[in-house]
Amino acid sequence: MKKAFTLVELLLVIFFLSILGAIVGDFIISSLNQQSQLEGQTQAQTELNLAIDKMTKVIRSTTEVTEASDFVFKIKGYPNVSEAVPSVITFDSTAQGVMTYTVIPPTGTAPNYTYNINNASTFTLMKKLANTSTQPAFVYYDENGSVLSQPYSLAEIRMVGVTLISQPSGPPLHLPKPIQVSTKIQLRNFKTNL
Repeated sequence: MKKAFTLVELLLVIFFLSILGAIVGDFIISSLNQQSQLEGQTQAQTELNLAIDKMTKVIRSTTEVTEASDFVFKIKGYPNVSEAVPSVITFDSTAQGVMTYTVIPPTGTAPNYTYNINNASTFTLMKKLANTSTQPAFVYYDENGSVLSQPYSLAEIRMVGVTLISQPSGPPLHLPKPIQVSTKIQLRNFKTNL
């Protein structure tokens, strides 16, 4: 006589295999979600660091501050080390969720350089910003390191605090909570010993 599986035995095997499959499937989905979050955090951190690095290099070269607010910082400075004459440079985060970087190169001859807005080049430094009025992009400090209050006296600004906050995002690269990067940048090209 041949032995065979009963219906109850087959149902029990299917039941246990489905439970095992659910556990393995849940583990795989959880691992994929964690990988997506890690990739989202890595990408956001990289973008924030690159933006802060570019801003630091340019802001250190400031020769004159022409506008300062919580979300706009306008200077004369050097966008590249090789430049001989300062350009007009604006960092602007007033557009919803974006930090832009605008450079207007000088035209004419010394000492009568002009800055034509038609020659401006605008670049996006960071997308998906979450800065707010309670967490502004820029904070200003005097020569003693004290925080300046509004309205800002442009002549007193000697250091700029920059804070960039990434927005949380969904798939495909999931960022469950904001990431924040901050730095303080000394304005090195000011002469205070004249």
